[in-house]
Amino acid sequence: MLQDIRFALRTLARQRFVTAMVVLCLALVVGVNTAVFSVFRSYILKPLPYPEVDRLALVVAQQRALSDDESALSQADFRDFAAETTVFETLGAVSVRTVNLTGDGPPEQLTAPLLTADALDILGARPIVGRAMTEDDSTPGAAKVVLLDHAFWQRRFEADPGVVGRTVLLDREPHEVIGVLPEGFEYVWWGADVWLPLTLDPAATDRSQRTLGHLLGRLRPGVTPDQARADVERVAAELETRHPETHRGYTALARTLPEWAPGPTDTRLFSIVQVAGLLVLLIACANIANLLLARGQVRRREVALRTALGAARTRVLRQLLTESVVLALLGGIAGVGLGAVGVRLMRGALVEATLPRFILPELDGWVLLFSLVISALAGVVFGVVPGLQAARSSVSEELKEGGSRGSMGGRRVAARGFVIAEIACATALLVGAGALFRTFFEIQYGDHGFRTSGLLTFGLSLPEDRYPDDEKRNAFREQLLPQLAAVPGVSSAASSTALPRSRAVPVAGVTVADVELGDERAREAAWLSVSPDYFETLGLPLLRGRAIEPSDRSGTTDVAVVDAAFADRFFEGDEALGERFEMLGRTRQIVGLVSNVKQRRISVLENADPTVYLPAAQAPSAAMQWVVRARSGDEESLTEGVRAAVWAIDPELPLDSMMSLDQFISVQLAGIDVLTSIIGGFASFAMLLAGLGVYGLLAYSVSQRTREIGLRMAMGASRRSVMGMVLRQGLMLAGAGLLFGVPMAWGVSRLLAAMLGPLGAPPPSLLPAIALGLVVVTMLASLLPARRAAMLPPLSALRVE
Repeated sequence: MLQDIRFALRTLARQRFVTAMVVLCLALVVGVNTAVFSVFRSYILKPLPYPEVDRLALVVAQQRALSDDESALSQADFRDFAAETTVFETLGAVSVRTVNLTGDGPPEQLTAPLLTADALDILGARPIVGRAMTEDDSTPGAAKVVLLDHAFWQRRFEADPGVVGRTVLLDREPHEVIGVLPEGFEYVWWGADVWLPLTLDPAATDRSQRTLGHLLGRLRPGVTPDQARADVERVAAELETRHPETHRGYTALARTLPEWAPGPTDTRLFSIVQVAGLLVLLIACANIANLLLARGQVRRREVALRTALGAARTRVLRQLLTESVVLALLGGIAGVGLGAVGVRLMRGALVEATLPRFILPELDGWVLLFSLVISALAGVVFGVVPGLQAARSSVSEELKEGGSRGSMGGRRVAARGFVIAEIACATALLVGAGALFRTFFEIQYGDHGFRTSGLLTFGLSLPEDRYPDDEKRNAFREQLLPQLAAVPGVSSAASSTALPRSRAVPVAGVTVADVELGDERAREAAWLSVSPDYFETLGLPLLRGRAIEPSDRSGTTDVAVVDAAFADRFFEGDEALGERFEMLGRTRQIVGLVSNVKQRRISVLENADPTVYLPAAQAPSAAMQWVVRARSGDEESLTEGVRAAVWAIDPELPLDSMMSLDQFISVQLAGIDVLTSIIGGFASFAMLLAGLGVYGLLAYSVSQRTREIGLRMAMGASRRSVMGMVLRQGLMLAGAGLLFGVPMAWGVSRLLAAMLGPLGAPPPSLLPAIALGLVVVTMLASLLPARRAAMLPPLSALRVE
């Protein structure tokens, strides 16, 4: 084997051009596959970083009529689940909110999960400095304490261990720092800055106060997920019977943590992307196999001579396969380097999206092993056919002077087969990639339904001690809006509970009197609490009726402006103005109709989210997002003026995530942007490889048929007919490839539609467009060999041998 490897290295060094082409092609394909697998492993294959993660389960409330709705629970519900379920060894409660850090240093808005000591213990969090939370920290009247996230501790307090025992002001209330959590620890969904104990009141009996996001429990040994689901649903049914006024129509879901993150759609999507990468690798292998077949023609006399001198055919085959594997490993090593660059770029893009750190890709030992394994397998795949062709060649024919024609038939058939397979695989891959790319591109860059340019956004969270009720929150909003509008360069300003395309657009159930909604129709809609100038600021067209006005206040008729998607879904396209519906426990009258907007992060305009816009004065919130439109379109110039306007009213309010709306959408969709780039790269590379395969085969065919072409031209064949002969050969390859590729593409499209629903369904025009594109690429790839054949001087061609 060592002798074979040394010989392979000497041979590859002599054939530098072929070696460089193969290594470059493999490096690109292996590099992309390495980067994709790093994401796949981190997000899909690697278990969540919690002890006994398969025994951890989440419990959420759910309305039966809203299959995608996850409702919060009350403290009384938590006590009942903890007392009546039999499947949990330990059960805790988790929620999340934002808090404002003031005092020492600039004000800052922080993400603060609130959880019981049991929940923190379930997650296996052990402070590296200080102590953990205890049950006493969650009792009413207990001293307020806080745990610091490791990254926040480093950023804000420069990793000072003496911070334990110090007091920090959160929402103007003093909290004692009791510890620092270990580096890398975080919750499955939220990137946290500080962790607070969740105060539980044993006397709390109001079940309509759903303040707990979800419950987190550790299953007893031997309890299966199905048993946990059944037990939780049993308790939820009993609560519905005992408390129909608050629990009618509600059930509860229990799923293990790995069932929640990643979800089934994410798993399928990333699996599809990984399979697409491997399919591109196979296309590249077919191209390289053709290149090695061509190289084998040069070496056929060498192989025949070695066989004649006594080398066994298996020995020759092993030598040739060793060369292929060595070649593949060289490409794999180069691919790992390119993959490392890709991992770094994707990691940076996903960090911008504020995703949990434990799902970020990294180049670990498993990823390196994957790269080397697929490189070695690629070497076997693209080396086995050329090796068999060379090992099976006739010794007597190959050693005859001028006997080189005897063994060409099999090689030509194999070469054509590889090119046809490339075109067929490229067709299937391009259909799948095209469908996903179109959907992702539409999600990321399609028409949002409003003008995103020139908008500056930021978030404010009003502390409860200074803004404890709706009256004070409304007063702050009504005071700030004219201040923002008066900032030089501002044309208008508005507030909303959420920005379009964010991860957390609220959704609620809708009830329409005298309208029967079948089970197949969704009964939910997104809702936003907005200020009167919201539609003007976003540039959202008003279709009919009126917008929200300052007179729409508490104590007046509850009104709403809805979009066209809401009117179509709940009123079947009839005139919606003046109609009434129930949402969030109140009956509301529709006074206006606006055009559709993509509200949620994953939505497409053809399947727009029905949206209800409520007056901010009738549905105030402590946490609001603000949008300011620049008169000149340069939103960056407004930042200092906007900060000054906010701090003139309350100098201790931090402004969170001040950025343009375009930047905000890019951050929310950073993961989608990465997938769009990967899918687009796969499609482009597959098309390029198919074209190169056709070009390589025809160029080699022309070189082998030089004498035949010269004879044809000497007997009167025109240059046009010679070009036509080569072009027809290319078209026949394209036709044969499409003949196999179209059924494969149809299967891929059906598979995507079945796995991802509307997200993966390709448009009807995609397959014909791809087939036409492959024909055009084939014609372009055939043009140069055809022209070369037509330009051959007949006498020179006849003297080639």
